[in-house]
Amino acid sequence: LSIYDLESTVGKELWKYDPNNEKDREKIITSYIFKDLMHLSYRHRFVLISALRDALDNPKFDFSKPFESDYDEYITMTWNETEIANPRGF
Repeated sequence: LSIYDLESTVGKELWKYDPNNEKDREKIITSYIFKDLMHLSYRHRFVLISALRDALDNPKFDFSKPFESDYDEYITMTWNETEIANPRGF
């Protein structure tokens, strides 16, 4: 969900959604995350989902980390880690 250099296009679209609202999260995930993964093979997607399952099974996994922007790497996240009430739930 990095919007680096896309703030005026994709950023504006995503900012319409509340990442803490279940219905909005569903729309974000299906329209922006899954859509971007569809070019991958089903095996690659399976590996990604397996990695997600492993992270969810690990109670110590820090789900807020992926929401952090890294300005040294040109990564600007749509919402920062403090705006997501439950990163694990997202």
